[in-house]
Amino acid sequence: FDRDGFVAVPDFLPEEDFRRLQAELLNAELVSREHQQGDTVTRRVPIGPEHLKAFPGLARLLDNRRWNGIMAYAASSRSRPLYYVQTILGGHLEGPPDPQIELHSDTFHPSMKAWLFLTDVGTHDRPLTYVAGSHRLSPERLAWEYRKSVNVLAEPDRLSQRGSFRIAPDELADLTLPAPVSFPVPANTLVAIDTSGFHARA
Repeated sequence: FDRDGFVAVPDFLPEEDFRRLQAELLNAELVSREHQQGDTVTRRVPIGPEHLKAFPGLARLLDNRRWNGIMAYAASSRSRPLYYVQTILGGHLEGPPDPQIELHSDTFHPSMKAWLFLTDVGTHDRPLTYVAGSHRLSPERLAWEYRKSVNVLAEPDRLSQRGSFRIAPDELADLTLPAPVSFPVPANTLVAIDTSGFHARA
């Protein structure tokens, strides 16, 4: 994680535990919050105490020592993360391109997001992509951050103006960074990333 800014753990849960969790959540009727960006819809169910009572497999996952160790290490904090059941429907509606398919950094300081995928993620499912090592504040990255902060209000991109700086793929080499890696992964894979690094939906 220190070198790349991400960790991917296949077969995170024992098969029986994962199938139980999968059945609990995929067969449940849950009240979600919905957000549209471009042609993509994101639905999230914020996990609260009532869900932990209703879904024992979910409660066991979030109490899992290995799970919590990875969350704390990736976040550099033992603060309990916010958890959601999330569904992303890419290209689901008419609209402009999803802005999350552009490489970007969520913030200028270390932060963490993680996913345990309940279904397989294929290459055409807009899988997560990540630029390995882009979470490190190299001299090149710091200079880029400074230039963006000075010029961002002159750019038309609203999300960059809000602090989630976008970067073009052809800029990566100037920061001595590699091409992004993609994460089409099977179900029961855990992926955790430092979102100060550059990432996107493929």
